[in-house]
Amino acid sequence: MQTLDANGNPVSTVGEYEYDGDGKRVKKHVPSTGEVTVFVYDAGGKLIGEYSTVAAPQSPQVSYTTADHLGSPRILTDQNGTTISRRDFMPYGEEIARSAYGSDTVRQKFTTYERDGETDLDYAQARLLNYGQGRFSSPDPFLSSGTVVNPQTWNRYVYVSNNPVTYVDPFGLYAWSRALGGSASDDALRQQITGIQADGNISDEEKTAKIAAINDILTKRAQFRASLSRLADIVLRADISDSFRRYAAAILLSYGTENDGNNVLIALRTNEDAPAFTREDNGRVVVAVAASAFSNKSFAFTLFHEGTHIAQINAWNYAKQSGFEINPATVAAEFEAYYNAAALVRGLDSAFVNNETPEKGPESYSITTGQGGGTTLWQRGWTEVEMRSAITTHLRNLGYIDGLGRTTDRGASGAFPGGGRGQWK
Repeated sequence: MQTLDANGNPVSTVGEYEYDGDGKRVKKHVPSTGEVTVFVYDAGGKLIGEYSTVAAPQSPQVSYTTADHLGSPRILTDQNGTTISRRDFMPYGEEIARSAYGSDTVRQKFTTYERDGETDLDYAQARLLNYGQGRFSSPDPFLSSGTVVNPQTWNRYVYVSNNPVTYVDPFGLYAWSRALGGSASDDALRQQITGIQADGNISDEEKTAKIAAINDILTKRAQFRASLSRLADIVLRADISDSFRRYAAAILLSYGTENDGNNVLIALRTNEDAPAFTREDNGRVVVAVAASAFSNKSFAFTLFHEGTHIAQINAWNYAKQSGFEINPATVAAEFEAYYNAAALVRGLDSAFVNNETPEKGPESYSITTGQGGGTTLWQRGWTEVEMRSAITTHLRNLGYIDGLGRTTDRGASGAFPGGGRGQWK
C-alpha cells in the first residue's frame, strides 16, 4: 500500500502484504518501523498465531474478549476475570476514547476486524474498511450484489447497506442475520464463548445460558451448510431428467456461497407456523427458517422449496429491470416450489430403488403448517397426476384455491411482498 502525490505518483510505501491461495493474509511488512508479522493458520483456515519482529511487552498477559451483538470486543479480561480494558465504538467502528477505560494491545476491533496501525484501516479479509468514512477502500468485487431495486447497492464502497447497527460484513462481502450470529464468524463466536467462560462478573447460570445460545447458533449454521451440501449431492444423484437437473442446479446456485455478497440473507423465523418463508426486502432476499426446521430430516428439500422462490425473485427483479413490473401470483409461485421439492424427493427415491444411489430417501414427503394442516405431497407408488393433485389440495388448504378449483384473491396476490420484518430476526 502506497501514498501518492497529486499527480498519482508513489511517494512512500506504507505497508506490504502477502496472501496465500485462499486469499488469507500470511505476511505483513511495515517499512517505516521494520516490523514483519507472519500469520499462521490451521488446516481449517483458522488464525492460530501471529509472529512479529516487534519486541513483546515486558509483562505479556492473556486477554479474553467479551463481545457485543455485532461481535465487537467491548470488554477485555485476564485469566482471573479482572477487567483489563473496555471499549466503545461509533456506528462504523471509530473507537471512542475514554481515559478511564484502560488500554490493551489486542488488534481485534470493530466486529473483530484487525486494525492495521500503519494505515489506520480495518482488515476485512476481502477489503479494507475506512471506519472514519464508513466506506470500504475498494469496490465490492461481486457485481451480483448490486440490484436495481435497492439503490444502496449501487454504491460499491458502501458498508452493509449503511445499516451498521444491525448487520456486519465479516469478509467485506456478506453476513448472516443477527439472530444467527450475524455479527461474527464462527471463530469469533467461539472467542465469545472463551470470554464468557473467563468472565468473573457473571454467575454460572448466566454463563451457561449465554454459551448455550452461542452454541445453538453455531449448530444451526452447521446444519444449514450441511443441508445445502446434501441438496447439491441429491441434485447430482437423483433419478431426474437432464433438463430438471439443470433447472435444479440453477435453483441451488441461487443461494450462492456463504459470504459471496449475493444479497441472500438467512434469518430465523419468529414463529413455527411453517418450516420457512422467503421475502424480498429492500433489495435483499430473506430466507427465514423456523428454529425446528434446521434439524429436520427434510430440511434439504425445504431449502430446495425456498431456493425456488429465490430464483423466482431474481427473475422478477430482472423483469423489473427490463421494464416489466410483474409480481408472480402466489398460487403459481407456491405450486412450482412445492412441485420441485416433491419431484426431487421422488427422484432420490427412484435412484435408491433402482440401485443408483446408496442413500435411502424418504418414502413420502409431507408438509405441515399452522395454516394448512398436514398434507402428503408425494409417496412411493404415486403417479404424476396424484402428486399434482396432492399439491393442489395443499394449496386449497392454504386458501389459494377455492373448492371449485378457482384461484382466490389471496392466491392471485403478488407472491413476494416486501417487509415482514416482524416475522424474522
